[in-house]
Amino acid sequence: QYLAGVEDTLSQIHNMGVDYLNKNNAADTGLALALGVEEVTPLDMAKAYSVFANNGKKVSVGGILKITNDKNTVLWERKVENTEQVLDPQAAYLINNILSDNNARPANWTNLVIPNRTVAVKTGTSIDIVNNVKKPKDLWTIGYTPSLVTAVWAGNNKGNISVLTADGITNAASIWKAFMTKALENKPKEEFS
Repeated sequence: QYLAGVEDTLSQIHNMGVDYLNKNNAADTGLALALGVEEVTPLDMAKAYSVFANNGKKVSVGGILKITNDKNTVLWERKVENTEQVLDPQAAYLINNILSDNNARPANWTNLVIPNRTVAVKTGTSIDIVNNVKKPKDLWTIGYTPSLVTAVWAGNNKGNISVLTADGITNAASIWKAFMTKALENKPKEEFS
């Protein structure tokens, strides 16, 4: 972000689908923006990471893919609208390659690995310091394959829990792994292009 500049970084973030972030307030945070000091929604995180999964193309996000009746007749199916190239495909490839490299992770980070699958995954943890005590606040895991992006947030909005072991890898990632393992169970294996 230092080399790109805060304004260009904010523009790219918005181009990738992060709508919740207040552009004016975020500009005031300066370089700390890259560390996650501004609030965003899980939906916006899923939209942004879907750009990586789609080789730099932004697609609209939808919660319902298809509606069928009891005879499995399709009553409605979501059509993918126009896609827009918002990130260089090579940049998306590099991010996918880095975030899917299980060998770069400590061996005990098993919540970030789905056996026999290539998944890209990123965690994050923010803390509040109250009376010189670190208290976990936002625990994130966002992970994806080329066709499925899942963002998990677990949190401590009131800041009244002082369990120092709460973090994105332990808490949010265990939820992410359980969901992704089940969601990918009968799907074909995919690799990032």
